[in-house]
Amino acid sequence: MKLSQFKFDLPLNLIAQHPAKKREDARLMVVHRKTGQIENRHFRDILEYFDDKDVFVVNNTKVFPARMYGRKEKTGAKIEVFLLRELNKPNRLWDVIVDPARKIRVGNKLYFGDNDELVAEVIDNTTSRGRTIRFLWEGTDEEFRQMLEILGETPLPKYIKRKPDEEDKERYQTVYAKHEGAVAAPTAGLHFSKELIKRLEIKGVRFAEVTLHTGLGTFRPIEVEDLSKHKMDAEYYRIDETACKIVNKAIEGNHRICSIGTTTMRAIVGLTGSRKGSIRINGEEAIKLPPHKVARLGVGYCPEERGIFASLSAEENLMLPPVIASGGMSVDDIYEMFPNLKERANSPGTRLSGGEQQMLAVARILRTGARLLLLDEISEGLAPVIVQKLADMIRTLKAKGYTIVLVEQNFRFAAPLADRFYVMEHGRIVKQFEQRELAGNMAMLQEFLGV
Repeated sequence: MKLSQFKFDLPLNLIAQHPAKKREDARLMVVHRKTGQIENRHFRDILEYFDDKDVFVVNNTKVFPARMYGRKEKTGAKIEVFLLRELNKPNRLWDVIVDPARKIRVGNKLYFGDNDELVAEVIDNTTSRGRTIRFLWEGTDEEFRQMLEILGETPLPKYIKRKPDEEDKERYQTVYAKHEGAVAAPTAGLHFSKELIKRLEIKGVRFAEVTLHTGLGTFRPIEVEDLSKHKMDAEYYRIDETACKIVNKAIEGNHRICSIGTTTMRAIVGLTGSRKGSIRINGEEAIKLPPHKVARLGVGYCPEERGIFASLSAEENLMLPPVIASGGMSVDDIYEMFPNLKERANSPGTRLSGGEQQMLAVARILRTGARLLLLDEISEGLAPVIVQKLADMIRTLKAKGYTIVLVEQNFRFAAPLADRFYVMEHGRIVKQFEQRELAGNMAMLQEFLGV
């Protein structure tokens, strides 16, 4: 599929710069599939096209005032900072986009407000325009959020060529918005008023709510002709059991299901053939929890891409992880296990070797107090001497009573360490056996692992 197939001329003078006085007075284009006839109506007329027990699936994400304007220290240059997501609440770390990006480097401080009410420090580069910043705030979380509300602007799309006003705080938000986290509104849902929703419900139409926080991908232009080469950005989404039951019941009754907007469609498009079953951690169902909440149940996750802050020193990295359980390793314990990190305590992550970065990533999760560790491809691309050190670390942690799950394709590394083996194929466990049965299963393993 080619980008050139989607050329469309939309004159700027046809893009409304202000919403209609009433939400449901927006225009509605109706395409009659059988005849191809196009009819111009109003959104309130949507009542005529749906019946009892039909379902609307809506996205209940809530937009926060993500666009801020600050000044760079010393030069006073005006900088736009677009807040994307909060990375670490206790340390006020945020993933942001800055403009102009060429002026913003690691270590720069940014000042917000007429009297410098808020200050942030740039601590990492993530993309050409992306940065990780740390807000220097000593007040409470509630006071910090209030300050963001005061200093932040409603993030109107770039095609709206005017400054945001007070009305936008209410109108650039759906009437059913609940869960804050989006940097752009699910625009198709903006046309529903409370009155229209009530009239639909009286008619028998049901509403199923999902949450998808619209992220950076909404603003990233497509710059490649071959659409399969376009880089998509991940977005957080959540679908609860109630929404699934509403949709499933409509399917069973052969009723219509209408996805309101593309963000809702992105959330539900992968539900066909979705996983069933149960994963319980400390008695709590985890299969539908977002990843950061799974971690709060006591799971230490070390991702393949090495989860460290590259611009911070090794020791600063060790001070950041949240405490999720008692018994987390002290920094001294970490240094005893990883002498290399002690020697490089003041070195930024960018100056560490790949092996040292991997050690630091593992050390960070040991600081949290987690007793169940999920280590994803931690040996990939590392020198044999480093791989051996990681193996020694795993043996030490096993002796201390940790439960460790290794996700590994390097079977030579994993084989002597594991007590139990699970062979996965297409998301299913196709074989499991104990260490004592390893020799008898080698032929089967060669077949599965012989890529």
